[in-house]
Amino acid sequence: MLVAAVVIGSLFLLLWLYVAVLYAQGLWALRGAKRAASAPNRLSPYELAWMAGWGRRVGEAVVAGLIDRGAVGISRAGTVTAVSGAVVDDPIERAVLGLLSMGPVPVWELLPQVAKAEEVVSLGARMAKRDQGPPERIFDRVHLRGRRIVDHVEMINAVLMIGLVLDVLVLVAGLFALAVPEERETTAGFVLFALGFAALAGISFFLLERLDGRGRSIERRVRDCRYSWIHQHDNGEGGPRVAYAVAVGGFDRIEDAELRQALMAVPPRPPSLPRSQ
Repeated sequence: MLVAAVVIGSLFLLLWLYVAVLYAQGLWALRGAKRAASAPNRLSPYELAWMAGWGRRVGEAVVAGLIDRGAVGISRAGTVTAVSGAVVDDPIERAVLGLLSMGPVPVWELLPQVAKAEEVVSLGARMAKRDQGPPERIFDRVHLRGRRIVDHVEMINAVLMIGLVLDVLVLVAGLFALAVPEERETTAGFVLFALGFAALAGISFFLLERLDGRGRSIERRVRDCRYSWIHQHDNGEGGPRVAYAVAVGGFDRIEDAELRQALMAVPPRPPSLPRSQ
């Protein structure tokens, strides 16, 4: 009986240590989200785009910004064309105009080319030296940590509930057995053991409920960090509003529905071959 009590007690101790480590990981991840949310708003729209979605997002931001300023045009079918006489200062914008100098390019082909341009690759290298990760990815990772805490708590609660049901059955059987004088000495230990298990389970449920609340709190707080970061940059202070908006949220942030549809155009499907008779 003593050995069984030591084993059960050790398992509960390991359980509490496990959930404590889960919570510590969640708090540590939340600190990273807060650091990401405090990204300085002196970032250019293309630096911000790199942080939010790497080279592809940079391409989206620069194309949308050039269209907004009239430096390039786009057809309803998604073909991007350089405007004659357009003058730009940013090297990434010059790279885009260079790609368009040979003629119109569909947007779905232009964006990968911009992402691979030397100027965008150089931007990525500079951002890496600044040790700034993409906040959107950081937020997603931390939100996942909070969700993982909640999921693990639910799983542990289910296991504890099954154990508690079995414990109650053992306790009830033990109480009935106590009525038999010959079985009292043997059964008393089982009853005390069952009561101890129930007490430990009750403490565990209390701790897990608090941990579940902390996990959900991490989810809420990381959402607040995300919204704070978006609001800080979405106004486009010190730069083109459209380029900043697209840097944060992609083409979905374009207010003009017709322009948004053109920018999100996809390659047309090839004509299907006629079926042979």
